[in-house]
Amino acid sequence: MIRTLLAFLSLCLPALGYASCDGPSQFDSLPIEERAVLREKAHTAPFSQGLLWQIEKGGVRSFIVGTMHLPHPAHARTLDALAPLMHTTETLFLELSTPDEAAFMKELTADSSLYLITEGPSLIDRLGDEIWQKLNRELKVRGIPGVVAAQYQPWFLGLTLSVAPCALKALQSGELGLDRMVENAALERGLAIRSLDTPESMIALFTSESIETQTDDLRIAIDAGLLKETNTEALIKHYLEEETRLAWGFSVHQSLKRARENGVVGMENQLAKMEQDMLNNRNIAWAGVLKDALSQSPATVAVGALHLPGNNGLLAVLNDAGFKVTRLEFAAE
Repeated sequence: MIRTLLAFLSLCLPALGYASCDGPSQFDSLPIEERAVLREKAHTAPFSQGLLWQIEKGGVRSFIVGTMHLPHPAHARTLDALAPLMHTTETLFLELSTPDEAAFMKELTADSSLYLITEGPSLIDRLGDEIWQKLNRELKVRGIPGVVAAQYQPWFLGLTLSVAPCALKALQSGELGLDRMVENAALERGLAIRSLDTPESMIALFTSESIETQTDDLRIAIDAGLLKETNTEALIKHYLEEETRLAWGFSVHQSLKRARENGVVGMENQLAKMEQDMLNNRNIAWAGVLKDALSQSPATVAVGALHLPGNNGLLAVLNDAGFKVTRLEFAAE
């Protein structure tokens, strides 16, 4: 379940917003030596820095941009840099297009057994009073009624809780994240829009574990203190600085640190599994589509920034498939 609790992190680059999320970076509060170690480790990964990339093979030139799903003023700069590049492409690939996202929600809500506990005890009884009270405190911070949340399957509750309280206002305002801004720009230019995920694949990804397994993992996450959102400002800063792998490394570092402080063991394996399921496996599946598509005609690809860096990142997979991968710099402001 750590994969479901942190699903939003993997899909976009974390529960990000702005307004009240703007503040001192938690990363900057670490000792200098600790920060240096995390930076060095992050920078050993291929394509560890950068949001905008050119992908070329056989004379066909495409572009990839790492996104953040929630609104931020800096998206305007990114879109300004991307717009002239999009003019040279024919197709936009997204994780899920707006119609496919709507189809995902329709399919999900059509069958309550996919996201609600429809048989047996609620989470109150499954978790026990002590753990439930810890969870309920976090629910109150987010304005989620406990009586409602008690009927959520843990994966769905984890996805709900993964949005930082400071980001909720921006999310609820109707403002657009970078993905949707890029999608709208592509529609204005008449580009074809394609999804790399499908509604069915996403539902299968989130609902593959039993309620019992989900509950056990939720209990571990609560005991480890992972529901206490404290990294958002750092993650925003890392995104704006194009430090995509460091954003991931710092998140993992903080999760493991909280787990140790709370006496929870085995978190390394849980996080590694989450990375494999939410990032690496999807990268491989996406690359299977993109390797053919980007060899035939120019396209723009807009996916969550955490999917780009690393040995199993989308850029490395495409590089291994014979594409020339070049980082593009944003114009100085």
